Amino acid sequence: MVVEEEIDRTMGLVVAQWPTGGRGAPRFGDDGEFEVAADREELQRRLSERHVPEAAELPDEVAAELRTRRVEVGDVFAIEILGELSPEDPDARSCEWVGEAIDITAEAREAAKAKMYEALTPELDEHMAKRLIADAKERREPRA
Repeated sequence: MVVEEEIDRTMGLVVAQWPTGGRGAPRFGDDGEFEVAADREELQRRLSERHVPEAAELPDEVAAELRTRRVEVGDVFAIEILGELSPEDPDARSCEWVGEAIDITAEAREAAKAKMYEALTPELDEHMAKRLIADAKERREPRA
């Protein structure tokens, strides 16, 4: 589940099946992804004791703060959906469908950065790599 937007104390959530891997990039299936509107306070309450993987290595007070921090746009959670949920569900705003949650925001942001860098960095062919290495060696060698 990704927190996509917030408008007037309503959180816009994108809910999708757990992604599958594929060359290092998570891939979401075309089926099962939809948007849900949720009340900010209810969502915050349902996620108030979420599991945060990196918290295990932190002091207790810091870990507690991470687990209860304010939910923000861009946050990502692996959640258990309780019962059935659909975008037309009138009870979706109450967030009663949100079960156990794992805050994977930090991991998702790192994965997104890695994919952005990969997209922005051209592939380095063998010829260009050899030329760059030769140029670097030439700059390091003292000139007579």
